[in-house]
Amino acid sequence: MQDIPVVHLDRDVPFDAHAVVELATGGDDWFRHTQLRVFAPTGLAVLPSGGRDSIIYIVGGRACGRSADDGTPVLVITEADVEAVLPLTAALEAVELVFAADPESTDTLPRRRLFLGSTRLNVLGGAWAAPGRLAVKAYTRNDQSCVVLFDGSGDFLAVIEGKALSRARTAAATGVATRWLSRSDSRCAAILGTGWQATAQLQAVCAVRPIDDVQVWSPTAAHRSRFAEEMGALLGVDVTATATAVEAVEGADIVVTATKARDPVLAGAWLRPGTHVNLVGANQKANREADDAVVSSGAVVVVDDVAQAEAEAGEFHSAIRAGVLRWADVSELRDIVGGRAAGRTNAEQITVFKSLGIGLEDVAVASIVYDRVTAATGDA
Repeated sequence: MQDIPVVHLDRDVPFDAHAVVELATGGDDWFRHTQLRVFAPTGLAVLPSGGRDSIIYIVGGRACGRSADDGTPVLVITEADVEAVLPLTAALEAVELVFAADPESTDTLPRRRLFLGSTRLNVLGGAWAAPGRLAVKAYTRNDQSCVVLFDGSGDFLAVIEGKALSRARTAAATGVATRWLSRSDSRCAAILGTGWQATAQLQAVCAVRPIDDVQVWSPTAAHRSRFAEEMGALLGVDVTATATAVEAVEGADIVVTATKARDPVLAGAWLRPGTHVNLVGANQKANREADDAVVSSGAVVVVDDVAQAEAEAGEFHSAIRAGVLRWADVSELRDIVGGRAAGRTNAEQITVFKSLGIGLEDVAVASIVYDRVTAATGDA
């Protein structure tokens, strides 16, 4: 990676058509008065090969460069670009496809955590043969995240800002699990939590089941009331805020927990036969959103990756200590989707999906983001 200056494009450049702007680098002896091509619709600019075969792509005023013998560029894709090209339905399709793939054609690296004082760096990765892509995601928190995407030969393709992508892929995993594990006639959903992830979680559930009634709870009354109002208008369904979690879960066919809770907010005693549960919020061994009875009630207990669950799934570790679960009882979602393990077999079963978020989901969604951005700019 070269040390290449960031260039802020003049806002007057017409991004609705091809335009040419001049790159001035303040005296740099190998980038002087070089022409940039700017493409609609994202304001994506490319510096053609020349001057040490070096490339700059600029998106939204950010630049990333590299020197490459073949002139292959590294693309920087911003949050705005991800949101522009990634409807949740596309993320759902991508995640379902990667889970349906032959396991020999995919690989995933469970999350690793590095610490520097109070700062934690999380790193995870995935590979998928079908599009010929590998990806590594690194983040310190939701809004400080990026995915680095490579092609099958190991060449850089893009650096993608990761907040919107992560939100979409996590919701997509819930949607896939709900499609494969919940009853097809499920109409009532409960969601515990009203934060950044909860909105996308509810959208994913409504995308795969004919939901017409939603009950929501979070500890803060103002938050749950606002969530109910906004999501009701967005989804066109009845969304009711409840004063307690047990009221929200009452009568629900599908339950989603998307909280920051360290201790259970969902009890197994509240679940009725036939319920499907998605546990989304906790990804540390010490934290759990559901009690042991939720896990033990599951006739089918599923996770996105067993190896990652062994390191992070607090609900499962607690249930194992209580003697109500064995790792041998836990299936992976890819095996359900791929037909290698049984999912729901009758309408009375309770099913449980523990979502941790894995690199395989990242590479699937990052690939379609990259493909759509490059197609939009005519640079595929």
